Amino acid sequence: DSFAGILRETLKDRAEVINAGVSGYGPLHELLYYHLEGRRYSPNAVALCFYAGDLMDGLYLPMEAFSGSGVDLAWVDRFVKGSGYSFATTAGGQGRAMGNLQALAGQALGLYHFRRYFSPSDILKGRSDLSVFLKSPDRRLLSRWKANLALIRQLAGLCRGDGVRFVIVAIPMWVQAHPDDWRPFARDAGLTPERTDLSQPQEIIAGLARELEVPLLDALPALRAKGASGRLYFRHDYHLNPAGHRALAEYLLAHAETLIGP
Repeated sequence: DSFAGILRETLKDRAEVINAGVSGYGPLHELLYYHLEGRRYSPNAVALCFYAGDLMDGLYLPMEAFSGSGVDLAWVDRFVKGSGYSFATTAGGQGRAMGNLQALAGQALGLYHFRRYFSPSDILKGRSDLSVFLKSPDRRLLSRWKANLALIRQLAGLCRGDGVRFVIVAIPMWVQAHPDDWRPFARDAGLTPERTDLSQPQEIIAGLARELEVPLLDALPALRAKGASGRLYFRHDYHLNPAGHRALAEYLLAHAETLIGP
């Protein structure tokens, strides 16, 4: 089971856990999903699972879809109304709703996913998931941080306005939990330890959590400790494997009160 499935089963006497996550989603998808569908469930708490690799998802939107502080949700509402998109909530409807959201974000708003680039030049040029560990990122990566942090701020603001508890869960990338996996990439790119920091994404998101005054659950120390004695991520696609999902679930269950409230 996924970590969300384990949480759902373990916490079923305390809370109903709804897994609204989809592989490939980033802060833009998550903002749109909550605005268009998630808030209809009247949640008591929303946990945003932040994964630094999501920074490399495309964030191309028409200019008219932006406001000064993020996405103009009134524009999104007008687009959805005019295009006939609907989000079913009947049995099996959640999957269809997510598919519709993917279509909305991907086609109508022009959101595209980049291929994952891991070559030395791509890392150095800020085009790789692994570029997030550069201590001196280029303008491309800085702009991605700025855009994604703004989207998270906007989502936190929506939740606050709805009276919903907002929690950030920082999930490490595979090279953070398994530092030995990082060394070949760093070596091939000619990166010395002084030029990179594997904890940097967590430090940035921790700063945002302090700014927003919301709880942060940083799973990096727990998964790095577990990763020292066993593989937590698949080698072929770098997603959590079953052991990784269990390890993440164990960490979150140990902090259940922070996650869902007393």
